[in-house]
Formats: sequence, C-alpha cells, structure tokens
Amino acid sequence: APPPCSEDELTEIGEMLAGRPVWFAAGLCASEAVGLLSAHRHTVRLSHRLLLVISPSANFDPAALKALLDGAGLRHADWEPGDPIDEFVQVLVTREPDSPALWFRLAPLSVMGGTLSPDEEPGIHPFIPAALGSAVLHGHHTGAQGEAYERLAQAGGTQLVRGAQHLGDVVLRLIQPEESARMALAGWDVVTEGAWLIDRLSELVQDFHDATGMRDATA
Repeated sequence: APPPCSEDELTEIGEMLAGRPVWFAAGLCASEAVGLLSAHRHTVRLSHRLLLVISPSANFDPAALKALLDGAGLRHADWEPGDPIDEFVQVLVTREPDSPALWFRLAPLSVMGGTLSPDEEPGIHPFIPAALGSAVLHGHHTGAQGEAYERLAQAGGTQLVRGAQHLGDVVLRLIQPEESARMALAGWDVVTEGAWLIDRLSELVQDFHDATGMRDATA
C-alpha cells in the first residue's frame, strides 16, 4: 500500500500551485545534485514556471545543498507543510520525512535519488511513485531494485536518463500532461498487477479463520 498523506494538505498545495508544472527529486544524494541542478537550469529557460522540489537524502548536508543552489543561481526556499509557495521560487527543499508521499501525488515526474551516481545506493522503491501516479525517471545505478525498474521499463512506466543534458530534455518532453499521464498509467498497471488475486486470497484466509473460530466456539 502506498504511504498516505493529508488530503487537506494535498488539496491546499494543489490549489496553491494552480497548474504550475512540478517535478520531484526524491532522496537526492550530494553526488547527484550538480547534474540535477544543471538540468533544472536548462529546463527553466524554456519552461519559466517549472518548479523543482527536492527531498534530499538523510546524509546530504543542508549547508552544502544551499551552497550548490546559490552557486546555480536558482531562487530557492526551504519548505515545510503549511508554508506558502512563492510564485517566483524555482526550487523547494523539503526535509520532512513524510514529504515524498505528498509530492509523489503532486508531481507528474519523479527522479529517483541514488540511481544517478555509481557512488550511491537507490533509496525509495520505484513502485511507490508509480502507485501514486508519478512517472519515474532514473539513472543506470538501480542496484538491488533493478528488477522492479526493469518491470516498469518494459511496461513503459519509466525513463532512463543519461546525464544532465539528457535529463533536462526528458523533463521538458515529459512534463507535457499527455506524456507523463501515459507513463504514469503504465506504471500503475505494473504496480496493481495481481492485486485482485491478493484481495481474493485475503478474503479466503479471513473466511477460513472465521469458520475455524465458529467451530471452536461450538465444540
């Protein structure tokens, strides 16, 4: 089951963004940040309202990320649930543990941190954004999650990116609603494949326990 988030907060942020295009970097590692920010600088030149939301990995020093954002010349802000979102901010940084559950629902595209650098390990499992309606972008380094990425890729639910320039080009193409929706639907199909069988097995197990309990009560 995908992680929950506040429905009120989801509605509030959705209204605040008012159709503004958003992409999300989930669990971004320090060694991946320069390339990702370079890609965003490329995209905002052509899509001026595009917003990048970053959820850094736990070991990504906040001061180091701020220095990189300052050096990239991007208008940025730290964000916590309940904060307003400035129309002119280009990058939001959130360190709230529950933020991915919210932003996977809000962002049509999600880049999976830990997959863009050979020095890192993938963090969040790709089935989570796929289950929440976000198309998945990733690098070559999928590690132990490789089989899950392969299943999504075969269905057309992911996009492999090769470097900052390619990432920027992919984001500009897939941020179009029809493109991201096609990928998101393909990912959803993979994640929910066999769900009816799991539900039926759960019902049978519950029926068995109920019947056993009734026999024990009448014995």
